[in-house]
Amino acid sequence: MEFYTHEAIPISKLMIFAGSLTTFILNLKFKHPSRDSICLDYNIAILFVPMLLLGTVIGVSLNKVMPSFIILILLTFVLVINTYKITSKYFNNLNN
Repeated sequence: MEFYTHEAIPISKLMIFAGSLTTFILNLKFKHPSRDSICLDYNIAILFVPMLLLGTVIGVSLNKVMPSFIILILLTFVLVINTYKITSKYFNNLNN
């Protein structure tokens, strides 16, 4: 859509947040199998949220000081690594 890299990253973050919020709301209907509450593990949230916040702070800071081409190279690198992991997991599951 011809966004600059510095503009595309916050829009991407907004889309990820909206998707996460939608998934959370849709999963509220699932109940825990052994107690009367929603199926949400707070211990996992306690582990992940501080690291996510730290990563967000570092990412926003780097987004402001780094040139666009370095950000684009790093994002491409992350995309290639994630694509490799997903496809290898997929093919490993096919063989099992």
